[in-house]
Amino acid sequence: MLKFLVEDECVQSYLIQSNYEKNVLFHRGASAREVFEKSKDKIHEWSVSGVDKVIACLGTNDIVNMQYDKTDVKEVVGKISSVVTELKEFCSQRHVNLVYVMPGVIGSVSLPIMTEVYAGIHACLEESGVMYVDTPRLMMSSYLGSMSFEDSVRQGTTDGIHWVFRVGQQILKSALEKFGIGCILENVQGSCYFLMLKKYAANRCYRCGKTSHGRKDCNYNRRVRCEWCGSETHVQSVCGFKFMPCTHCGEVGHYMGHNTQCPYWRRRQCERGTDDDGNMS
Repeated sequence: MLKFLVEDECVQSYLIQSNYEKNVLFHRGASAREVFEKSKDKIHEWSVSGVDKVIACLGTNDIVNMQYDKTDVKEVVGKISSVVTELKEFCSQRHVNLVYVMPGVIGSVSLPIMTEVYAGIHACLEESGVMYVDTPRLMMSSYLGSMSFEDSVRQGTTDGIHWVFRVGQQILKSALEKFGIGCILENVQGSCYFLMLKKYAANRCYRCGKTSHGRKDCNYNRRVRCEWCGSETHVQSVCGFKFMPCTHCGEVGHYMGHNTQCPYWRRRQCERGTDDDGNMS
């Protein structure tokens, strides 16, 4: 649900300028329990490096899959609430503060069931003292024009589940406010690719990588090719993709301009039996 962090250039620009770009992690298609178990090592690693705040969103897939897993509302609420409580304790032990972002409105789930699920989660969060963003209320509030459930799904999501950028931006602002952090999201001047180059490859020629001149003055007359992304416009040392979070998993270190190069994406496609284009094999 937080994939807007690496898709919305306004948000990504904020992350880069705030030095948060290396602290993003996604587990697409995972249950709340799977997200927690898969994130433990990374959260611990972050805490050791000095990170003391975590924003987490989990539980959406548990709700979406209720009808397929044949689980009832009470069971789903119990699963999500248990994981969030454990996550809070795990973070507290490492002196990390947690803000939990509740799943938003979901088009495939009826309003009565959604209301019952979120009421149960809300009660647990209040009882356990977890700081949280009430996403369903935010999506159906005056922020989007005080709209109905159906309208908030249509206008607040791209596909009945994932948030449009303006909703994602508001959720990020709300989560940061819980930590007492203000967040101004402005239009990006230039691409995030070049923001990364300015940050990690400053004072280098963005074609040949040398420090003696800029790109416009580059007279390197040999053909250049990036061994990282395959481009013939620059060398590997000044490839902005090297420094960018992967648009599939959020990790830095393997992104080459498309999520199909992500090892987690390829593993997931393998498990599904699909090829690089998502076609069944």
